[in-house]
Amino acid sequence: HGLCDAYRHIGDFARATTAGEEALQLYRQRADREMEARMHHLMGRISFLLGDLREASDHYTESLAIATSYNGPTMAMLNCVALADVRMAEDRLEEARRYCQLALETMQRSHNVQMSGTVYHAVGKIAHEEARQAQGEQRQRLLQEAVSWYQKASELLSPTQAYADRAEIYGRWAQALEELGQAQEAIDIWRSGYEVLSKKAAEVR
Repeated sequence: HGLCDAYRHIGDFARATTAGEEALQLYRQRADREMEARMHHLMGRISFLLGDLREASDHYTESLAIATSYNGPTMAMLNCVALADVRMAEDRLEEARRYCQLALETMQRSHNVQMSGTVYHAVGKIAHEEARQAQGEQRQRLLQEAVSWYQKASELLSPTQAYADRAEIYGRWAQALEELGQAQEAIDIWRSGYEVLSKKAAEVR
């Protein structure tokens, strides 16, 4: 499992996949359902990065089913968000929205603040993409909805060290504000995103 994740981080997806398949086999032999769910999720992430959306969807769906079987709300939330990302990549926004709604419902049974922020971020992304395909008042409404979700996600993730996620949220938030014609507000948010990245760089050094 550790090797799979390490290879994923350095971009060696072939070795990551081999290590992941071995880990899955070992978890099945041990009947460790929770770790099997985690492994399927990681394999889904690798498939997504490789652009194999069907394989990614299969792994995330299997992970979600296992997590539901042992009542693991946090892992279920992770997979709902991941499946929403897959559906958005497939331009199936209605299904992506449904997975986000399921994640929001599952969130009520979890007390993981960081994951809740991740869910809000995902819902914001879907609303933002829907806005880009809409016009007129509907476009404005969806952009405002996206801004609201990004703001909620930022508030939850601000106390954490999830710098990359926070920077991405600020970037998307600023873009939505620009599209709403709120240039000064967008600049302020861009600046906040830059400060997060600067803080991350300082800690790495």
